[in-house]
Amino acid sequence: MINRLLSATAIILASAPVAPAAQAATACPAKDFSAFVTAFADDVAIQRAFTADPLFSESIDPAAEPEPAPVTERLAGAARAFPVMPSAAQQRRDGLQLTVSNGVDGDHVVTLRKPDTDAQVRYLFRKAGTCWQLYRRADDSL
Repeated sequence: MINRLLSATAIILASAPVAPAAQAATACPAKDFSAFVTAFADDVAIQRAFTADPLFSESIDPAAEPEPAPVTERLAGAARAFPVMPSAAQQRRDGLQLTVSNGVDGDHVVTLRKPDTDAQVRYLFRKAGTCWQLYRRADDSL
């Protein structure tokens, strides 16, 4: 009986999502998502605290044959390079436009694109506990 109980507990714990340790120690910077994104972009410590580990990163391999192909990576630990999103000042310097839209299941999609080019990166956030967490970055640029 105890072995079955321990086994069931292990299955439940193994399937439960784990918040990054830094997130538990860092207060959510804003209740409003727009204010959260501003704080997230401008503070690398907030990016570290509210980025999933692993972070799923999607990009396009332009050298793939016979045509460009999508590539998905799981970036864990030190493989997650910060900053993951440029600051507002860097966005202005690079001529990037930021838009926020609603995704599926309450997710938010932040898109940075440079007009008149194919440069576009999407950042997907979902609610994790009492705050949002970046869980996927998709670079659609060629």
